[in-house]
Amino acid sequence: MRDFFHDLAAAFLAGLAASAGLFAALFIAGFLIQSFQPRGGLIYARGGMLITGSLGLFVCAGLMIRPRDNGKLRGNPQWTRRFHTFGLLPVVGIVSLTILALACWLDYMLYF
Repeated sequence: MRDFFHDLAAAFLAGLAASAGLFAALFIAGFLIQSFQPRGGLIYARGGMLITGSLGLFVCAGLMIRPRDNGKLRGNPQWTRRFHTFGLLPVVGIVSLTILALACWLDYMLYF
């Protein structure tokens, strides 16, 4: 049970790191495109994060219908050092949902 929560926290932190990097890149791009207006940067970041999170969930759907690889990834020592019980599908799903959750929060902040 301890390994499960460890993997859940590690996947959530990976999602936060991916969200922060994606937000920074998209915000700077939108800020520069919209003539140095912060709101334009936030709008670009929100849209890009929503698209990226949604595409990540499509990847999860593809991982669900693919044939099994007999645990090739779980046998990888770099993967097992980070995730003891999770495979690729739960990690990609949690990261995608974290990106979508932060994009929804950003949408809420832009609305109010």
